[in-house]
Amino acid sequence: MGGDRSFREAVQVVVDLVFTDDMELFDSLPDEIQENLGPALSVLGDPIAGDGSDTEQLVSAAIIVEEIAAKYRNALPSALNGRLDAMAAERRALWPSGA
Repeated sequence: MGGDRSFREAVQVVVDLVFTDDMELFDSLPDEIQENLGPALSVLGDPIAGDGSDTEQLVSAAIIVEEIAAKYRNALPSALNGRLDAMAAERRALWPSGA
């Protein structure tokens, strides 16, 4: 269960970084990135509060976010890239084969 908790915490950090109260980081992203990454990040944030029975859904959402973000790595702030890398590492540790 520790791996699941670490993964969920890493996901929460990504979601919190992007969707702060002022949305400053999200709003600073180019429109194309907002349009493509925003919905995926919203889906990623939905199952975080779950009781653990939705881990597969969370892993699937994380993979989608990782794949979309990979297309824009050079345009993303370094803080977000670092958090995405940490989330991906926790996901691979929890669920090595993906969802």
